[in-house]
Amino acid sequence: MATNTFTTDTQEKKVGFRAGLNIPSIRLAFAERKASKYISLLLLITILGIVYIANTYKAEKLHMRVTQLNKETKRLRTLYVNKKYNHMMLINENSIIDKVSSRGLKKNDDQLIQID
Repeated sequence: MATNTFTTDTQEKKVGFRAGLNIPSIRLAFAERKASKYISLLLLITILGIVYIANTYKAEKLHMRVTQLNKETKRLRTLYVNKKYNHMMLINENSIIDKVSSRGLKKNDDQLIQID
């Protein structure tokens, strides 16, 4: 004959947050003076938290500095390109003046007059 495999649980089921965890209550820990075991762990977690906050602050500060330097680099690059362009135009103008001066022409420094 087959045996009965259906059994009833005689234990109460735990309900709530600590249902699957075996965590002693805080009151019981203080009553039995077990809280002193957790002070070093609490201190370690606190120190790690402070290091984490300091690291986050430093990373944000560094990110802001990098962003500022990128903007400055773009500005200086634009300034360099403008200066280079002006220099190239000046060289072209001087080379044209040198070529034309052999023919007796010179650069006109007077203001231009518009003919109506």
